[in-house]
Amino acid sequence: MNDATPQSDRNELDRLNREYPGWRVWRSRDGGTPSGWVATNLNPHSTYDPTLHANTVSGLERLLMHPPHRIGRPLRDREVTL
Repeated sequence: MNDATPQSDRNELDRLNREYPGWRVWRSRDGGTPSGWVATNLNPHSTYDPTLHANTVSGLERLLMHPPHRIGRPLRDREVTL
């Protein structure tokens, strides 16, 4: 996080990262301004979506509580045929 991240956002980011350890929670940016709330799934073998997006911290937390299931399998689990 850089210094342009408001303290209230830093507090929420710290809390969400602490409460949802299987995810890396961060803010996307539009130029230099914080924009959406994002969570990246840290488990490549998880059955949940690899990335969650929301416009608000409460929206992202709802997704973290009940993440949608991934569509398909991770690429590394698939057989490659040529």
